[in-house]
Amino acid sequence: MVACAHKSGAARCERRPRGTESYELPARWQRTVVRPLSACYEPSFGASDLKEEPIMSSIQDAPTAELVLAAVDRAVVQSVRPVSDVSGGAISDHLALSPRSGAWRIARRHLLALVAEGAVRQGRRNGSVVWGLTSSGRRRLARIVRLGVQPALPQSPQHRLWSDSRRLAGQEVDRVRAELAAVLGEGTRLLREATVPAATWLELSSRLARAAERLGAVVYCIAEWPEPGEDGPDRSRGPRLRRLARFGEQP
Repeated sequence: MVACAHKSGAARCERRPRGTESYELPARWQRTVVRPLSACYEPSFGASDLKEEPIMSSIQDAPTAELVLAAVDRAVVQSVRPVSDVSGGAISDHLALSPRSGAWRIARRHLLALVAEGAVRQGRRNGSVVWGLTSSGRRRLARIVRLGVQPALPQSPQHRLWSDSRRLAGQEVDRVRAELAAVLGEGTRLLREATVPAATWLELSSRLARAAERLGAVVYCIAEWPEPGEDGPDRSRGPRLRRLARFGEQP
């Protein structure tokens, strides 16, 4: 079996042993090149809109029909909700394409062609267009893998979120610790005063809780967030605590 990926415009192929007849999604779809996300990135699976810079954005980077098939498959597998079809936004996330790029327009044309060929089904959910593989599409993707023409997807959105959160947390942990230390210092100072109004203590307690929660979220991102795999959604506390870390925000 031969697995091919593109790097700097050139094809790079690796020989793999023949005889693997079953199609399994996990890590082989994952690309090793990691592009950092901006501090305001949130995952598309259950959070806010995508705000990171795309990895592929030009027509030269446009995906093949086989890569689009693989992206639909992985988007379904890694969806937090148990679904059999996903939105165009989720597919573009897994292709690392900006929805406004020429490459994504080409990917959409592939989707429509795959629908016509019976490899992909198109439907609607909650008023939005969704896409999913048919049994014919799954067999086609499995056949591609067996023949050695294996699509190499970019790093998955959930793995990008995990790796970038670790990077940002490492950059901000000292500042977040200092924020908490400043609030604790203010509390120590107030304890030495004879009379402090209740409203002051209540306001301080709110700031102390927010600062401690933020530091806890940052520490989780650095040291405790398990690295997500490729064969299912990230069900850890990581995506939620990433939001609580509020990377890039001032106290």
